[in-house]
Amino acid sequence: MRRSIALLLFVLACSVAPAFAGIVFEAHLTGAQSVPPNSSLASADGVFTLNDAGTQLSWVITFQGLEAPLISAHLHRVPTGTGVPLTIGLNPPLGLTSGSWSGVANVSPTTVAEMQAGMFYANIHSEAYVDGEIRGTLVVSTTTGARRGTWGRIKALYRSQGPGGR
Repeated sequence: MRRSIALLLFVLACSVAPAFAGIVFEAHLTGAQSVPPNSSLASADGVFTLNDAGTQLSWVITFQGLEAPLISAHLHRVPTGTGVPLTIGLNPPLGLTSGSWSGVANVSPTTVAEMQAGMFYANIHSEAYVDGEIRGTLVVSTTTGARRGTWGRIKALYRSQGPGGR
């Protein structure tokens, strides 16, 4: 009997999902979302995946059509429609007008909570728009099909865009 209860408890413990499993954020960046809005026709799509422990954020970002070479990219913490100092550097490939990249950064529990509350946006800066050419708010993904909480969504995005962008 004890062995059966111990086995049942073990199975239950192994089947409980981690607190952050499945949290994937997406962002679609455009010039119209920049503050102030601009006429750039550039765009980008980003997929941001939180690890199961909720301590690291990984991303894949694909961008195209910047009016001038890329000079920086960041995540900022602030409600949509305003600007704020850099929060997380995204370490993009500099000097390109189209392409894609991936990365990872450590995040705090406060940052995770604020991301879930919609308080983060991605911003890509170019030589033509040093304050930001394109911008988009991170939102919790509602996309189905790819397994959330794994690299499935990131791989699917990368495969659909190809290594050289769209």
